[in-house]
Amino acid sequence: MKSNFLKLVMMIVVFTTTYNNNMFAGIESEFELPIITQENYQTLNPGFGVTQLAHTSFRDNFNNVNRDDGYYEYTLPWTFTFNNVDRTRLWICVNGFITFNQPLNLPQANPTNLFNNQVNSFQNNVVAPFWGDHIYRSGAAGDNMTLYRQSNILIRNDEVNERVIIEWQNLNINDKTIPSSVASFQVILYKSKNPNTRQGNIEFAYGLINTAGGTIVKTDGASIGIKGESGEYLNGLCYDPEPDNDDVPPVCDAFASQALSSVWQPSGGTNFKISFVAFPVSSLMDTWGDGDTDLSHGEFGMHFGMPQNRFVTFNDVRMIMRSVVTGIPLDSVRGRQAYHADVDHDGRFYSIDTVVWKTNSAGFFVDAENNVLNYNTTITTDGSGNITSISHTFYTSTGKLPGTEIPAANVVVLVNTKTRGNILQRSKFWQQDLPPQVTSLNQVHFTADEHDAYWIIDYLAVKVPELPWIYNWKNEKGKVTYTEPVADNISFGEPIKQGNNKYKIPVISNGIAPEGFSTVFEFDTKINQIEVNVDSYDTDFDVYADYHNNRAAIVGSGEFTKNEPYAYIYVETEKDEIVVSGTRYNNNNTSNTTIKLNKRETLENVIDVYPNPAVVGENTTITLNIENNNYYNVDIFDVFGNLVANVYSGDLNVGVNQLQWNGINNTGKACTNGTYIVRVSNADFNAVSKIILTK
Repeated sequence: MKSNFLKLVMMIVVFTTTYNNNMFAGIESEFELPIITQENYQTLNPGFGVTQLAHTSFRDNFNNVNRDDGYYEYTLPWTFTFNNVDRTRLWICVNGFITFNQPLNLPQANPTNLFNNQVNSFQNNVVAPFWGDHIYRSGAAGDNMTLYRQSNILIRNDEVNERVIIEWQNLNINDKTIPSSVASFQVILYKSKNPNTRQGNIEFAYGLINTAGGTIVKTDGASIGIKGESGEYLNGLCYDPEPDNDDVPPVCDAFASQALSSVWQPSGGTNFKISFVAFPVSSLMDTWGDGDTDLSHGEFGMHFGMPQNRFVTFNDVRMIMRSVVTGIPLDSVRGRQAYHADVDHDGRFYSIDTVVWKTNSAGFFVDAENNVLNYNTTITTDGSGNITSISHTFYTSTGKLPGTEIPAANVVVLVNTKTRGNILQRSKFWQQDLPPQVTSLNQVHFTADEHDAYWIIDYLAVKVPELPWIYNWKNEKGKVTYTEPVADNISFGEPIKQGNNKYKIPVISNGIAPEGFSTVFEFDTKINQIEVNVDSYDTDFDVYADYHNNRAAIVGSGEFTKNEPYAYIYVETEKDEIVVSGTRYNNNNTSNTTIKLNKRETLENVIDVYPNPAVVGENTTITLNIENNNYYNVDIFDVFGNLVANVYSGDLNVGVNQLQWNGINNTGKACTNGTYIVRVSNADFNAVSKIILTK
């Protein structure tokens, strides 16, 4: 009774959630694509809640005044979550950006650093309204103060609108040899108004440039965007012009474009801003793999403060399965959806940005239009899929350079390639057993699959005591030997024709599945429906299924035999066969298979069996409703299509015909428990139904 109740709950529970289609989530999972919003630029003036920062406030890591590349540390009036971490302070750099990381010793004057990831060379966790090689004009030697105003950097804590505004005002931008190259711009951080997260919106605003007659202002060549911990970034110049219209694409690829500023204002005018709107997501850092995929036990969730047996629900299963069949991964950032869904602790991975270098004198060929170095990348992995090395073969205009070593560097060639390494070692804590390629903990991401859903179902059915299930990895629940062959793949029973080109295909195990199973696979034709076999005779039998287009995932908890379909797949196709590929069974990839479709006319409801389930050794009545006088075979098959018994061969008349079968096969032996197919057929007709045998 409990089992059928669980199945009913799984079929009727429906929740709504938002998915993000980024494999390496981070900044990409925190903010929507940049958009243009409208608000007039309002310059800041000292006083009235505005703090003016003198040039002497900007210092390097040795506490020397540095009005060229220096930083000023600022404590935020409220917590601002950025890249999955709660932040209470930031550093303002003269060079047109803020960072939430301790500043590096290396000057960060190169705007292309926004697109590069090397933790010791390029500043990470950056918000850059106009990153370039700027200088704070202060009246010091070399500053022309006769014609041009002094620079200012100002901060306003706008308590009414719950935002912090930082303005670089009259900054000497991009070329310090041109004193007339002056502009003003702002970054604005908003306190989150969403009760579920402290992750607020970010805006870039742009004022006027120097407009004195005959002046030169170098507004091109700055980078504009936000950057995370692991090199992932959003280019603010790649805004979405019509965010509510899916038919209008963004200006460029915000995750890959390395476009720099070319006009002023980058937003399109002083009355426009580049806006990064935060996704309403939250993070729970307490337990890796506790099963709470929908984060419902967080501070703002419906199960806040409740024990695990209350906050783990079938909605968590549904979210994982939907992710699997749609191919849209759960948010992979630590503390988010996949982090909690990875209950068997095999879903960690890390990302690496490949940075290629060149020298000025080696004669490397650089394409003039795209500024991309010609090269091939070779990635070497070990048996577990972990990256052990990355090397590059370089080409000049005349051919391949000898060797594959990266040459000494003095110029960075920007290459936007990101590789993934899986961390297959199961560990109790996510920080354990990390490979040397992980140089920052924020490189570590998480993924979940249908086998995690299987463990959650087992937990809900009280078959494992807690999640994560990290005990006895090798044998899982401890059983190692069985009297029957243990299933290592799914199989498909004989297709049942439902009408013109419509089929119902049984899904079964290829052996006994004593503790349940998980599987995902793809048809080469569209799936119309999946039906869970809720009529199973096994009361300790729970199945959950989901599908999207041609991809299906099925998870079962309980003991399954190879004779019992646990689901049926409905398709409509003109093909003679269906190719099944991409199959994964209990986390193992398996080979492709082919389902032969019976193109003859096949009908259901021609056959009635009573009693059903039938008892081996006792007669059950097979009633046939025949439409045409003819010669027919009445046979019993197992779900693999093997002939078990011939009940009758001979003429049948129009109307009702009744036959008896006692569960004995053609060799005179009693059939085993399970599901069997009864078929009445001849050269032009085919009808099938099922018989469940028990003892």
